Amino acid sequence: MKITLKKELRRYQKDALEYALNFSDAVCVLPTGTGKTLIGIAWAVELLNKGVVKRVLVLEPSRFLLEQTYKRYLEDTTLSDKDVNWVYGILSKEEREREKIWERGIIVVCTPHTALNDIHLLKNFDAVIVDECHHTTGKYAYVKLLSQYNFKYKLGLTATLSEKVRNEVETFISRNIRIWTWEELKTRYPQYKFPDWIGEVYDSELEDKEIDFLKDVEELPLNPFSRSFCLRTFTRDGALALKETVSNPKTKLSKEFPEKLKNKFSELRELHKIEIVENILNEHDFEKAIIFVDRVCVANKIFEKFQNLNPVLLLGRLRIGLEKQKEALEKAQKPEHKLIISTSAGEEGVDLPIADLLIIWSNVASPIRFIQRHGRITRPSQKLKVVIFVATPGTVEINSPDYDSLVDGLILAKENGLDIAGLEDEELIKILKTKSFRNRIITLLESHPLTLNEIVEKLGFQEKGQKRVEKWLSSCVKEKDEEFRVYYFYYFPYEEIKRRVEEGLKQHKDLLSDEALKRFGINFESNLRKENRFYFSSYMIYQIEFEKGFSQYFPSVENIQINIPYINYKIEECKGVKNRKCILKGEFKIDGQKFVGIIGGEKFEKFEKFTTMIKEIHSHIRDKYVEINFSSGNEIPLKRLYFNGKFNEKALELVFRNAIYIILNMKKLIEEFFKN
Repeated sequence: MKITLKKELRRYQKDALEYALNFSDAVCVLPTGTGKTLIGIAWAVELLNKGVVKRVLVLEPSRFLLEQTYKRYLEDTTLSDKDVNWVYGILSKEEREREKIWERGIIVVCTPHTALNDIHLLKNFDAVIVDECHHTTGKYAYVKLLSQYNFKYKLGLTATLSEKVRNEVETFISRNIRIWTWEELKTRYPQYKFPDWIGEVYDSELEDKEIDFLKDVEELPLNPFSRSFCLRTFTRDGALALKETVSNPKTKLSKEFPEKLKNKFSELRELHKIEIVENILNEHDFEKAIIFVDRVCVANKIFEKFQNLNPVLLLGRLRIGLEKQKEALEKAQKPEHKLIISTSAGEEGVDLPIADLLIIWSNVASPIRFIQRHGRITRPSQKLKVVIFVATPGTVEINSPDYDSLVDGLILAKENGLDIAGLEDEELIKILKTKSFRNRIITLLESHPLTLNEIVEKLGFQEKGQKRVEKWLSSCVKEKDEEFRVYYFYYFPYEEIKRRVEEGLKQHKDLLSDEALKRFGINFESNLRKENRFYFSSYMIYQIEFEKGFSQYFPSVENIQINIPYINYKIEECKGVKNRKCILKGEFKIDGQKFVGIIGGEKFEKFEKFTTMIKEIHSHIRDKYVEINFSSGNEIPLKRLYFNGKFNEKALELVFRNAIYIILNMKKLIEEFFKN
């Protein structure tokens, strides 16, 4: 099979490719934004076309980069999705082995952590591409994997290679190293735009004990806010931060958090991100670094850990006083103090020195805080600067609010005007939105609607994972960006309900009425179950009614008559579980092609078209996250059929048509039994 590269390489990319192909192993160092990924793709294509390798393993240090690279192989080459595969912790180790995931594809993109865990499953990989190869140090999975698996061909790619880590890169990848500096490229190729700073994401994986601990936390009978706080605090800041909160007798959470779990803190790492930060500081050459954290207890521990860098601890003036804060700022300006550890006090109102290395420990989704932090490094200077985000990825068992905040923060910052290198590409922004497990759902629903149980199964979760998937779906229906939004509709389980009615009639032959039906469990007033919904992406919004098997759920309103008094609806803006604001109440009646009713308190004698009525309703709810409740007249015992979401005009129309479908089926079922 001849593979074709779809993109034309720039001159310096061709030079890098030519250099790499001269050796069986090589390392190319080029700044972020120069297209290192494309160089790697071209290298893999050349080796595969020459027939010197059968399979290529592509290692990405974080899940943030993994899917981005996977999509680039599909978009930039003639390889199909059968030829390119990606593997990471969306499935458990046992499921990866059982499903023979590693045997798929001639290009496999994965994290080194996953590859090392499954090293006994890696077969016939002749070549490896090590992206961000400056991670090949110390205890990193990169080192263990490259020392245990013999690759015939190796290519290392990175934007930065300090003298501190060069020896290990030479040992495990190659001594053939060529560096294209930021200054060189800007001078030789003025026609191209090169970023003034680079951004990286370092994954800080959880250990098994920590995962088990968080699973126990998820099972606690806490209110949703407290449970979310615990998960967010642990994954973002560390066990030490959560321990401080639950050990404080003044906090409500301290009383709710069981002693059995409090005792488990001694078995966990205090700060699971600290080793990653140590690696970052060792791998990069810098004059001054700033670490942003949220919690003071975390800041103090980092301060103690890195005394060799003569650190300065910058806390809020309310905690240490104005004079001590001024003293800290004066020390921070001096060159001998190479590291500043700052809480949110350093994000605004103080004049921090210019840094060439910024490390984000506590990821925040707030665009204001995100921009304030990056202002410390985006000031003009003559040196290439680096911003690094340390993020805790989720696992099959545990979702990570920290990783979600990272992704959301990057997107929000971009939308609020912060020019982040690489994020000027709209395709990359789309890729960012698929980073968390929650948004993996979008990919599943791109081509075919699925029920809740089907989504749970296809994501590789067991029955216990259903609640987590429900949370992710709830987030997706609220999604601001319509392209990444999820909608749901109902199907009417006619045969199931019919069976329940028949069983009830055997016991209550003399009581055939609505009230009787309710008494023996056939209560149409209650909601249809979540299992009776099917979810689909906004991509399907204009075609779902034409899809085979789904058109029945959306009857053509112009061609039907419903012989019931009215269909009522109530639309409320959702601002929280207990905080709702009613936007609109109304009712309508379908009589041939006339739609009469009340909208927003104003009575309309008729609408000539159903779509005209929908336009009017949509004008009241535009861009809001709402819940729409339907109920019918007395003939049909339906009091609460609800739809949550952010609805465009077409989706709103489908909601109303789907509600009519449910009412028609209820009416049909009841009439069938009352006739008999």
